[in-house]
Amino acid sequence: MKLLMCAQFLDNCGLGVAARNYLISIFENEPEIDLKIHAVTAEKQGNNLSTYERQVIDHFSFKTETEMDNFIQKEKYIFIWHFPTSMINFIERFHGGEKVKKMLLYSWKNINSVTWEATKPPLNWIETWDKFNTSLLAMPSKWNVDNFSKFKKTKYLPYLFKLQENKEESIKLPINLDKKFVIFSMSQWDIRKGFDVLLKSFFME
Repeated sequence: MKLLMCAQFLDNCGLGVAARNYLISIFENEPEIDLKIHAVTAEKQGNNLSTYERQVIDHFSFKTETEMDNFIQKEKYIFIWHFPTSMINFIERFHGGEKVKKMLLYSWKNINSVTWEATKPPLNWIETWDKFNTSLLAMPSKWNVDNFSKFKKTKYLPYLFKLQENKEESIKLPINLDKKFVIFSMSQWDIRKGFDVLLKSFFME
């Protein structure tokens, strides 16, 4: 069975990193899988992809619009969409999103790779899956699988990463933090991640 995966392969966000790691794993361990990919870009800033990541992405990507159109219209394939569920409803707004709904609607089956954790899916997610006849949810969280399986068929699909064997090196900071109240935050610094709330909490201590 042919597979077509649409994801934020070129973005710096966590979803983009996860999508690239899935792709690299397939490239290195399951090269016989019949897979094509299509990238949708939601970020305006440039990305920091390695040469190897770009090579892997190019390997699976359509080379021309004609090749993409022929695949969509003539092949029997499973469509995997690896981006926030609600995003499919306005995917045309994003770079590369013009033909994504067509990819989904022409597919034999479609699978939504769902990342955000919740006790239950929002109503508009359920309505979206019903609208596009989504047959399966793939999730990297077992807790999410348990919660969402009450609403839709789910499968556990963990995120993949390579362990780096780097020697630990101490960082020389210009101040001594031993007797200071310290918060460590590793995240995207935008409103959606709530960094403004984090800063308010820090300065209230």
